[in-house]
Amino acid sequence: MHIIDTPGKVASRQLLGDFITRSLNYQQRTTAKVLCLPGEKCLDIPTFNSVGMPDTQIWAVERVEEAVELFLGS
Repeated sequence: MHIIDTPGKVASRQLLGDFITRSLNYQQRTTAKVLCLPGEKCLDIPTFNSVGMPDTQIWAVERVEEAVELFLGS
């Protein structure tokens, strides 16, 4: 698998979390639905969780079957 976890991606996840926190109040974050392209290690999902978005509200699209199996198995 090809994993993209560069300093730039780490910084972009931090900016995304900051943006969500500034833009949505807690109630909105817990009920908002998210569509994301998390990548093979689903590194974006913890960003959403850290700002109060539960897994049940996150819809992830991934084309690499091995990554899907790893995520669902964890």
